Amino acid sequence: MSTRPILKQRFNTFGLNLNFASNYLNRDHIDYAAGITYSATSDLFDVNESDFILKGFAGKDLESFYLRTDVSFDYFKKSHSNFERLSQYSDLSRHIINVTPTLNFNKEKIDLVLGVDFAMDKNLETNVHLFPKIDFKFPVAENILYLFANVNGGMVKNSYRTVAEENPFLSSAIQVEKYRSTNSRCSIYMLSSVTMSAKNS
Repeated sequence: MSTRPILKQRFNTFGLNLNFASNYLNRDHIDYAAGITYSATSDLFDVNESDFILKGFAGKDLESFYLRTDVSFDYFKKSHSNFERLSQYSDLSRHIINVTPTLNFNKEKIDLVLGVDFAMDKNLETNVHLFPKIDFKFPVAENILYLFANVNGGMVKNSYRTVAEENPFLSSAIQVEKYRSTNSRCSIYMLSSVTMSAKNS
């Protein structure tokens, strides 16, 4: 039996994306959009990973604010390699579900978005997460000084394809406990923007 290390690798990818959306010029109607994405990844050692994403949103102007809800379902599964030792973590299907309602207030030059991302992910087990969504913009001095604030977080999907794109020397026998999807903790930032202009006479 040869003990030489396996140094060769080859990835094949295929993708298909289909989207449709409303195109109303005003918000008197319900805005909507939906899309389906499918991708497949295979390598030299008989690994196959399928990824199916269904996503969409609906929104409506309710006079005092704009209400929008985004929904997505992401299902993906990696098969084992031809040299992998099988275990309870082999050939596991995984998914991430997101439901994100938001309210957008845009009055008296203040732009404020408030929302929450309800996320459920299945790696080895199923977990539920809540992430706040806040986006704020206020012109202290019109066209000169603006204040911005943002609070954000979410699930970071880690699949065989995403980790192989970062490290193509990754072993095909990697199992899900080594690259489960991660929880991106809430990030907060505040900043100001100053615009200066000069006119020549």
